[in-house]
Amino acid sequence: MFGKNKLLRYQKLLEAFAVATQVRRFDNKVLISNEQGAVLFGNGENPFLFLKAPKNPEDIKKLQNALWQHSRLTFQIEDTGCWKIHLAPLDKAMFLSAEKLPPLDSLKDAQQSEIALFQNLIQNLTTPLYLTDITGDIIYVNKAFTELLGIPFEQLINQKISTFLECTDLQFVPVSEMDVSLTTPQGVCPFVIHQHQIDTLSGPLFCGTLQPIFAPKLETGTHDLPFPYARITVSDLSILQTNAVFLESFHTKTTPHKLSDLFTTENCQKLSDILHKQTAFFGELPIELMTPDGNTYHAYIGTCSSSQNECDLYFINITQRKQLETQIVQAHKMQAMGQLTGGIAHDFNNILTAIMGFTDLLLQKHPSGDSSFADLMHIKGNVQKAAGLVGQLLTFSRKTPTQEHLISVHDAFVDLTALLQRAIAPHCRLKMDYKRHLGFIKMDINQLTQVFLNFAVNGKDAMPNGGELTISLSKEDIKKARPCGSDTMPAGSYVKMMISDTGTGIQADILPHIFDPFFTTKKKSSQSGTGLGLSTVYGIIHSAGGFIKVNSEPNVGTTFTVYLPRFEENVHSSVTISPDIQNVFLPSPKAPILLVDDEEAIRTVTARALRTKGFEVIEVGNAQEAIQQLQSGSSFQLLITDMVMPGMDGEQLIQQAKKHFPQLPCLLMSGYSDSFEEHTAHKGKNFEFISKPFTLADLLTTVKNILEKDKEV
Repeated sequence: MFGKNKLLRYQKLLEAFAVATQVRRFDNKVLISNEQGAVLFGNGENPFLFLKAPKNPEDIKKLQNALWQHSRLTFQIEDTGCWKIHLAPLDKAMFLSAEKLPPLDSLKDAQQSEIALFQNLIQNLTTPLYLTDITGDIIYVNKAFTELLGIPFEQLINQKISTFLECTDLQFVPVSEMDVSLTTPQGVCPFVIHQHQIDTLSGPLFCGTLQPIFAPKLETGTHDLPFPYARITVSDLSILQTNAVFLESFHTKTTPHKLSDLFTTENCQKLSDILHKQTAFFGELPIELMTPDGNTYHAYIGTCSSSQNECDLYFINITQRKQLETQIVQAHKMQAMGQLTGGIAHDFNNILTAIMGFTDLLLQKHPSGDSSFADLMHIKGNVQKAAGLVGQLLTFSRKTPTQEHLISVHDAFVDLTALLQRAIAPHCRLKMDYKRHLGFIKMDINQLTQVFLNFAVNGKDAMPNGGELTISLSKEDIKKARPCGSDTMPAGSYVKMMISDTGTGIQADILPHIFDPFFTTKKKSSQSGTGLGLSTVYGIIHSAGGFIKVNSEPNVGTTFTVYLPRFEENVHSSVTISPDIQNVFLPSPKAPILLVDDEEAIRTVTARALRTKGFEVIEVGNAQEAIQQLQSGSSFQLLITDMVMPGMDGEQLIQQAKKHFPQLPCLLMSGYSDSFEEHTAHKGKNFEFISKPFTLADLLTTVKNILEKDKEV
């Protein structure tokens, strides 16, 4: 069953999992676990003891029955938290995994926001579409679906999709295609369902499209058919007859002589090859056609009838469906990118915290005037720059909220100039035109960087043969409201930012769509755009209370004009300089501090900083060891813990500690947190929060505030 080599392979596999995993023999003996699985499931007979207070006790029985009966089960269970648990047979053994999820309310909110995203994408499509959960309950249908069935929207929601579809086996698998029959106002009609799984934060959803199956033989009245129809010659693709829908679909008022008038030579050859090999084929064959003006036309084609040299050809336009599929794939790719960058940023923040801390300690031994002082300050400065880059990654991955504060426009663009020049080098030049006294704007510095990097990259792409990107900044006081793009800009004082390139420009028919999500003019290639850049810029500018408009002329260039509310220069920025750790004076130590972090370097540097202030520090590497220390009878003055640790996380540890020591002050550290806003909302109530990377002075100042507050209580 499990030889030594196989056990080693499985052990390496389990160690790669980021969640708690374990493999048990059918007699319930533990074979292998990763570190989190050993802590969470344990070695006892019941691996579900960590679920101490399930809201529904019957859930535990379902899990135990699945384990004893060696059956597959993926289950979501709620106790003090929310867990996703998976059991599956594995090589005459049972595989177990458990993952801590946000509370169900958060999951429902996340699902609602994701459904809103898909709703915006599909609501106006002409193809009938539906969204269901994994049980087949309808979550959303678009207008085309309700019109097809002749049933109001309200009567479809929360009903089983199978209620309206007549099919032998409606499956909920990642990708499926099924023939069904539907009772429509016109009678019972055959359709084919193309159903795709969409993985969301709260579980899988299923998006289905309904495509009619047309009869293989056309009788009469082809002119009134509801889909594009043409009678063509197979030999040279000459068009003999069309219907009105055909002319409308291909934007022509008169019947073209040949299909080559509508599609590129390459696509016509592809179509000709299909027709010669398979003169009569029934059902639909997907094909991608390109029109001479460069537009892509996705369609199902089929022949209704044929002779030796003629055939009736019909087209079913699925361009919108293909665009939807591409957008959904792109949205999930961006979500995966966000998760990846968030994880990298978290680990990198731990590294930066350690480097910053050890640099602070060295600065105590090499003060100003020492030969090593300048080198150490260079290290610290570069670490802070790296921390800013990580902040951009976290903002991109939405793992931390934006931190808005007043920014000096002049100082911000002094720092940005070198970055923008590198972004457009080597073929393009950057020209900056601005004065010193421009005032302040209120936004996140990382988002300001993101906006102008996007402008710079787009400008560079528009100037493939080189050119000049000009950024000019000025003050502008607007006396009365006036239009700005599609918005109305109220009176007020603004910083006006104009970004101009000397590139190819944007065509007039494309200009109204450039801020639309997923819209891109870049051709398909490894460097093709996502279509999210300018829509993100638009969102950032508007969230900062600003406005944006664009002017462009083909072969002359493009100018984006941004207006951001201007603040007076006598209003000081909220950014403060951290003091030296020698200037942070802590209260006299009363009891040890318990420090919990699975990163040894962070434990070491944090403990050394606290010990320089006279504190005794007990260091442990995980929550289980911390609980043992708390239960040992020792009295602690403060608990400092990391958020993300194997097994029990920092927030769970604090809740456990508070049950037995309600007055124990706690400080939670994290490189990122999915529930950052929830943590900051608890400030002063349950625990304090500090984001990594931090300087030792920031840490000691936070500890000082906690202890002084505790002393007052």
